[in-house]
Amino acid sequence: MKHAKPHSVLREIENTAARDGHQNPGIISRSHGFLPTSEPLKDLPPHFKCWDELVCLTPELLQTDQFRQKLDEMPVLKADEAILPDRYLHRAAVVLGFFAHAYARAGSVFVAQDELPDSILFPWTKVCERLGRPFPVLTYFDLVGYNWKYKTGHTSERIVENMELLFPIFDNMEERILYLTQTEMLYRSAPVISLVNGIYDCMAERNDEGIIDLLKEITACMRDLTEISFQKITASKCSEQRMDPVVFAKTMMSFAVPIQKDTPGPSGAAFPTFHLLDIAFGRVDYNSQIGMETLKIRSVFPPAVRQYFASLKKNTVTDYVNNRNNPHLTEALVEFHNSYDGPDGFLAIHRKKIYGFLQTAFQVGRSETIGGYSGKGADHREWRIVHDHLEEARKERKINGV
Repeated sequence: MKHAKPHSVLREIENTAARDGHQNPGIISRSHGFLPTSEPLKDLPPHFKCWDELVCLTPELLQTDQFRQKLDEMPVLKADEAILPDRYLHRAAVVLGFFAHAYARAGSVFVAQDELPDSILFPWTKVCERLGRPFPVLTYFDLVGYNWKYKTGHTSERIVENMELLFPIFDNMEERILYLTQTEMLYRSAPVISLVNGIYDCMAERNDEGIIDLLKEITACMRDLTEISFQKITASKCSEQRMDPVVFAKTMMSFAVPIQKDTPGPSGAAFPTFHLLDIAFGRVDYNSQIGMETLKIRSVFPPAVRQYFASLKKNTVTDYVNNRNNPHLTEALVEFHNSYDGPDGFLAIHRKKIYGFLQTAFQVGRSETIGGYSGKGADHREWRIVHDHLEEARKERKINGV
């Protein structure tokens, strides 16, 4: 069978979503990237009114230590298709996933995933099964991709200033900025999918000039992520949207840490645009701790997203460039890598920016990260280990043969 081109695979995914009226096999499209094509739903069917009501009360219930009691009293609702139509599955997955993580960490004693009350675990298991997930799990697509809504009067650009969290847990600035900045990054990087598709089409036609132009556009997109979106995560006291590192550490930063052993967490390594770039540009080394975690995360990506990624693997951009002996093409590829994984690219800036946040977090008592690191106390240098491992993962994306 002839290998399907990435644009053909994605077009079929989009046609299926249009026909079925939902993106349950995977949130991916040329128009919106890894964000849903429509604003996330704000309500479930009337039968699930108690879930919607508890979502609104969650910040207050956590602050008053009533959350577990309310969830224990919540009725056990079925999540079969006859009761919960397909179009509501993404909202249900976020609601139940947030309930699960909040319940696990709400009291002084941690509650593991398999110890959750049936009112959470029973429907969450069914919803995740219907979404094609191998087990109940809170994913990056839940935490960031489907956890936003437009502010009143804003219905266009999905940027921090235009959005609010759909499911606030702690309802503070730190939570809002951390998640919505990543939502904005998904928005700004949405064109990368079409640009990569275009590169693969040009590769088939041996159109080097077209590839050069498209590589320049991807490079510009990476610069926007680094210089515009990512700069909104700041501890600067001069910023109106300052993230206090202590509040950041003491409230929401442990919320999304996996509550089931050996389950990959929705850390920054789950950012799907970077998985797309790694695959399309032929990353082969995943030997670092973060690299291995990246592969675990990818294994629980939605089926349609994995299907699209598989279409990129037969040929890679780097292999094509290596075989063309075109200095201008090579230069464009190097410039892309400089913007992404170079010494001053996005991944390097990310490593430097989070160092201070992680240092403060561990010093004030945080004991774990979403990516699986753990430590405690001012004398434990776990944040330096994270810093070094991020650098290892950056260097794994070296350009083979260029």
